[in-house]
Amino acid sequence: LGQVPSANTANTANTANSANSAGTANSANTAGNADTLDGKDSSDFGPIAFARVNGATATVEAGSQKNMENANVVRGAGFAAGVYCFGGLNPAPRNVMAVRNNDSFDGNLSAEVGGDTVGLCPTGHEQANVIAFDNAAGLENADFHVLFN
Repeated sequence: LGQVPSANTANTANTANSANSAGTANSANTAGNADTLDGKDSSDFGPIAFARVNGATATVEAGSQKNMENANVVRGAGFAAGVYCFGGLNPAPRNVMAVRNNDSFDGNLSAEVGGDTVGLCPTGHEQANVIAFDNAAGLENADFHVLFN
């Protein structure tokens, strides 16, 4: 039998059970269960770390984190409230996002990578910072979720 004309591009794919097109699967052994992309595990494409941070204690809440522990977060140098600094994250984050916990509607958060850029963070915790403040009262403790990419 001859080759099916519409299968010309699937010559090197062993199986393509779930592929709509095998045109880009030239080196795939199987497209039925692709768990890697360019040799990287699928977990490499998620966040580096995330956590829910207790604002009053500047601690990571157990069970709501990935690749973070209490040692990764401290209060900003000389601040009693509102400034949280992060360090020891590996790999180093390129992006940080923070969202106040839903019980805090009257304030704001600021988050940035390179936490010592405004002189807030102690040595070892300069990778990123989150600042919580109330428009009327200034810096305040606030629970928040933080995500690092």
